Amino acid sequence: MAHFFQWLQELRPTWYSAAPTIHRTILIQAPTYRDEVASRPLRLIRSAAAPLPAKIHEELETVFGAPVIESYGMTECYPITCNPVPPGKRVIGSAGIAAGAELAILNDAGHSLMPGQIGEIGVCAPQMMRGYLNDPEANRSSFVDRWFRTGDLGYLDDDGYLYIYGEGEGDY
Repeated sequence: MAHFFQWLQELRPTWYSAAPTIHRTILIQAPTYRDEVASRPLRLIRSAAAPLPAKIHEELETVFGAPVIESYGMTECYPITCNPVPPGKRVIGSAGIAAGAELAILNDAGHSLMPGQIGEIGVCAPQMMRGYLNDPEANRSSFVDRWFRTGDLGYLDDDGYLYIYGEGEGDY
């Protein structure tokens, strides 16, 4: 992970994106590389791939002096949601609002649920794949009407912010 801090100097990025485990490793090593961090301020940090614990979110913002933007997506459709960049409203613990996609929380029959109700996350977007190659069964089980069924559970709040929900994990 020392390469990360070397790359800050050499490549001069204005932002980076990583999964929570990588963010945690960067934070563990950051005290050794204070000068590199201080000399290369970042505009933002993006987190994806898994829920970001609030403590890591806060520590990243403190160490790097940059907002952390949480997002959600998958190979079949990326991006799906993202928290707005400041001065937009970021909701820590949320995967953000739709980013070029339509979202719905679906019940088992594929009907949309109301805000606050937990169900399967459905997405419809121009950047969404049209289907799995040579796998009609996967296509039948993955699509209902125009919605791609992500297989992930979540809920939307009244403002359209998505919260990922996982068994034993609690809210995103």
